[in-house]
Amino acid sequence: MAANALDTIMLLGDSITQGGWQAGGFAQRLAYVYARKLDVINRGLSGYNTEWAIPVFKQVCRNMSPKSLYLSLSTQSPHADSS
Repeated sequence: MAANALDTIMLLGDSITQGGWQAGGFAQRLAYVYARKLDVINRGLSGYNTEWAIPVFKQVCRNMSPKSLYLSLSTQSPHADSS
């Protein structure tokens, strides 16, 4: 008998999001708080920006519909366009 799939919280972002699984990190705490209620899916990818993250988001969401989405990009080094 297969287990029921849980709804998910998806974390999508750059290196800060990727580091969410470190000891005491926010992703680890979310997984603890929502154990047996929601799965926490971390798609934090170091160096990623919006242009690179959108295709990842589309690919991941093709097979799932997250109940909640945490999006964090360019939080360390925002880019200011001077034009």
